[in-house]
Amino acid sequence: MVSRRPRVHAVQPAGADPLARALAASAAEVAALDDAGASPALSIRKVGSGSYALRIAREIGGAAIAVEDADTLRAARLLADEGLIVDVASAASVADAARLAADGVIARDATVVALLTASGAR
Repeated sequence: MVSRRPRVHAVQPAGADPLARALAASAAEVAALDDAGASPALSIRKVGSGSYALRIAREIGGAAIAVEDADTLRAARLLADEGLIVDVASAASVADAARLAADGVIARDATVVALLTASGAR
């Protein structure tokens, strides 16, 4: 049981980050994404999905950032060093947490839950 609602941060790959851009610009809508970029698993390509994500992010006080592919790959290697073989797209949540800590958005000693939803073993 938690005593307060956690802060929620979404992550998208740089260049395929319409939700992050819409939140940063206080836009009314999320632009459609024609090109899925390096990680289609992280992309919002349908305007309806983006609008829903934008509404929910605003309702809960959430945020979204874009991370570079190199940061996501670095996070995947770090996880692998710890014995967690995850899909590269899944490692983006760890790259996001590292970036938020580096930027001072979250404390370096904060408890963070990073969702790892896919296996890298295929």
